[in-house]
Amino acid sequence: MENEKTFMWAIELIMTGGWTMVPLFLVGISAYVGAFKLLRFVSEMGHRDVDDATWAKWIQQPESSEGETGRMIRYIMAKDGDECSARSRCFEVKNMRVPEMDRRIGMATVWVSVAPLLGLLGTVLGMIKTFNGLSAGGNSAMDVIASGISEALVTTEMGLLIAIPGYVLVAIARARKNEFVAFMARIESCVVQHFGGLSSHEFEEPVKPPRGKQTVERFEEVLGLKPSTTASA
Repeated sequence: MENEKTFMWAIELIMTGGWTMVPLFLVGISAYVGAFKLLRFVSEMGHRDVDDATWAKWIQQPESSEGETGRMIRYIMAKDGDECSARSRCFEVKNMRVPEMDRRIGMATVWVSVAPLLGLLGTVLGMIKTFNGLSAGGNSAMDVIASGISEALVTTEMGLLIAIPGYVLVAIARARKNEFVAFMARIESCVVQHFGGLSSHEFEEPVKPPRGKQTVERFEEVLGLKPSTTASA
């Protein structure tokens, strides 16, 4: 019974908002499916499931590592490897994951951005319908005006209801991606320390992720992953 009421409400809403409600519903479904798949993909990286001290010890003893993070560390710290090859594998792991995250974030952003534009299109069509009713006059003019105003408001409301939570989900996914980039930079820092022969006490203090105004790009520059802007100048 409840499902039938929900279905009838959806049909009535589509009829009230006009034909633009159909693409709005399709865009909304695509946006939220893409956003939740994106969050799941980012969560499967496993970098939020292991504390710093644990994965720092795994770099010293890769055979004891486990999970997705452990699999990455075992690949980076392959036997008979040196510092250069380990850092190269860090780049490889990051380049395998980050571009895919960026692609999915871009697609989700496109779907979410389309929703308010479709809502605006419905608003314009509803106002055109309203003005046509005003110009026509007659007994049915008020019905046409009311229908046009309702169409304009419903489509705008639906576009915003789709876009606002969608932007929040995309922002969360983008923050998780930045966390992963910083996590890989910290792993590389610990790998450099490991091959540099630092003591285990020094090794268990991994480099902290960038905070405040220090960006991930600056953090990579400090680690030597990017050329210094001051040196190039």
